Amino acid sequence: AVVSTQSTGYHGHGVPVNPMCVECDYFFTNQKDFSKHNRENHAVKPEKIVHCDKCTSSFNNPGDLLRHLHDAHDEPRRQYCEKCDKYFANRKALYRHRVSVHSADKEKKKKKKKK
Repeated sequence: AVVSTQSTGYHGHGVPVNPMCVECDYFFTNQKDFSKHNRENHAVKPEKIVHCDKCTSSFNNPGDLLRHLHDAHDEPRRQYCEKCDKYFANRKALYRHRVSVHSADKEKKKKKKKK
């Protein structure tokens, strides 16, 4: 089935508000129900229904598109590590840095105190 966005409107970034099955003209309140409907009634895999308007990427659900827009196209919000004065591209990179570098620092300090 193909999703239509006629009369449904859009959220920001071109995400359909209410997906519609064009085979039976039924509107859905969310992507999960639309996908289930396709599996049960039309025996097809959900098509990539949302497309990024900034590149050629396509996604099966609006949430994946929003994550992509944030990760790939938003201005980077540089994340700062106060412990070592380094900057990272995003919170996830900063978290990985803290776990790998500063968690090890804590372990070293604990071992020194025990001696």
